[in-house]
Amino acid sequence: MQVEYANGAPGVIHTTRWATGHANSLFLRIHGTKGALRLDLDKSYNELDVCLGEDIHKVKWTTVKAPQTPNIYQRFITAIQTSIQGEPDFARGAEIQKALDACFESDLLGQTVKL
Repeated sequence: MQVEYANGAPGVIHTTRWATGHANSLFLRIHGTKGALRLDLDKSYNELDVCLGEDIHKVKWTTVKAPQTPNIYQRFITAIQTSIQGEPDFARGAEIQKALDACFESDLLGQTVKL
């Protein structure tokens, strides 16, 4: 997807779970003028690589440790035990589906679709 953020910045979102050389890999990369972040769940579930500040000019990445996050099964059990619905919920799924539908509509029309 080619996107324009609320502040006018352009962006590209590419998603696939089965790219050649990756078996259901989940990773995220964000690049901006003030730095970059990358998260690779095949590497670790509680580490984030960052390139920020002066490290941008040195092309230096630093690994930041994060607290362990409960997995989806643990969150599901907690929701049952506490009667508190966790995130993401159905409403969030519906919002994501709107974005996906807009991608198909944009492709069909050959033009930008505003969300």
